[in-house]
Amino acid sequence: PVVAHLEPGREGPVELIDQKRYGNAHQKRCGQTWPGNRTNLKYMLKKVASRYLPQELIYRKKQGFSFPIGVWLRTDLKKFTRNLFDQSRFVELGYFEKSYLDQLYQEHVDGKMDHNFRLWILINMEFWYRLYFENESVDSLNELTDRLV
Repeated sequence: PVVAHLEPGREGPVELIDQKRYGNAHQKRCGQTWPGNRTNLKYMLKKVASRYLPQELIYRKKQGFSFPIGVWLRTDLKKFTRNLFDQSRFVELGYFEKSYLDQLYQEHVDGKMDHNFRLWILINMEFWYRLYFENESVDSLNELTDRLV
């Protein structure tokens, strides 16, 4: 049977690891220490990277990665969003006021407010509703998307 190692530094099926060469690699790595008693790969990677990259890039605080949805809603998705909200099932059913959707949309497009999160949720809710409550197919939603762009 193929069994994966759970030890740090050794990955892969047991049969594919050269035991003579790598058998004690995990023990040697874990036994070493670096300044500040750091024994992790991240520290080593940063030390090597510091030879080639600016310090402020290597040692900056963590930062998340997000998509530029706010920009897309003002540019590439502007027409799509406007057209989708004009045909909103939630407005038709009386769950949302069209004037409020229009206000959110216009404030965002004009750059007065950043409503990207709200607008993105509303767009997804429209598709979710049509898919699960109206039983539209994925193909029909793709066609709708093409028409709205």
